[in-house]
Amino acid sequence: MRAIAAHFANGLGNFLMMMPALQAIASMAESKKIDLVLPDEWNDYRKELIEDIAEAWPVINRVIHYPRENVKEEDYDGWYWTAHGSSGQALQLFLRNMKHRAVARPAWRASLIHESDHYMEIAHALGYKGPVPVVEFPIAQYPVLNGIERPVIALCNGAFKTQEWEKKHWPHFPKLAKTLKLYFGGTIIGVGRQNELHDVPLSIDYTGRLKIIEVAKVLKQVDLFITTDTGLMHLADLMNIPMITLFGPTLTSKNAPRSQQAVVLQSGLPCAPCQDTTRFYNCQHYVCMENISVGDVMASAKDKLRWRIER
Repeated sequence: MRAIAAHFANGLGNFLMMMPALQAIASMAESKKIDLVLPDEWNDYRKELIEDIAEAWPVINRVIHYPRENVKEEDYDGWYWTAHGSSGQALQLFLRNMKHRAVARPAWRASLIHESDHYMEIAHALGYKGPVPVVEFPIAQYPVLNGIERPVIALCNGAFKTQEWEKKHWPHFPKLAKTLKLYFGGTIIGVGRQNELHDVPLSIDYTGRLKIIEVAKVLKQVDLFITTDTGLMHLADLMNIPMITLFGPTLTSKNAPRSQQAVVLQSGLPCAPCQDTTRFYNCQHYVCMENISVGDVMASAKDKLRWRIER
C-alpha cells in the first residue's frame, strides 16, 4: 500500500493494546509508517498522552487533527478504525473509505476475546498476514533512579475520571505503602495522574508530573509495579515489567496483562466482574475491589521479590 491512515479516540490502555496492530499495518505501507488521525471533537486529557506517544514512536509518520487539518483521501489505500470508541466526522471519513471487511465490536463477555486480539483482527482484515509484532515502546532518557534504596516499588491507582471507571480504584493503597516499606524497606514511588495517590505515603511522588514516555523510563527501573486495571498497567505489560494487577469490575478476558511477569489478583466475589452488564453501571459499593486485601497483595509481592529477601 502507498499509505495507511489510522483513527483513534479512546483511552490510553486501548491505544497501548492497539500498538501491535498499528505496527502490523504500518509494515504494509511503502514508508513502513502510518498517519494517525485524532478527531478535534475528542478533547479530554488522554489525547495529549496519545500525541506524546505518537511524537516519539517511529511507527507514526504524523498526527492529523481532523477536520482542523485536512485529510487528502486519495493519498491513502488503507483505513484502520475500530468499531468502538469512535464517533463524529473522523469516523465518517473512515467509513466512506474503508476497503476491507468490517470487524464488529466484540461481545466482550460472551466472546472472551482479548482487546489486543480484536485489534489484530482488524489488521488481518486489512490484509496483514504476519505474526503479532513485538512493540518497542519509546522511552525517555529521564528520570534516572540512581542512588535510591532497593527494592523500588511503583504504585498506581489509576482509572479514567468518570463515575463508571472510578470503580476500578483500590482503597487500600495507603496501608499497602506503609506495609511494603516496613517489610521490604526500599523506595515506594507513585505514578499516574495527580491526586490518585494523594493520601499514600510515598518516597518519590511522580503523579501528574511526567510525560508518558518518562513514566515508561521510571517503570523500566522498578523491581515491582502494583497497579489497578488502568493505562499504565498496559504500558508495563507491553514492556514486560514485574507487576501485580488488581481487578474488580472489569473483564480479565478483555483487559488482563499477558506478560508472564504479571500476576492478576481478584476478590473472587460472584458478582465480579460485572463489566458490560447493567450491574456495572448501577453498583454503588465496590466490594470487588475492597475485598482484595493488603495481605493478598503482600503475599504476591513477597513471592515476586523473593530474590531480594533471600539475597
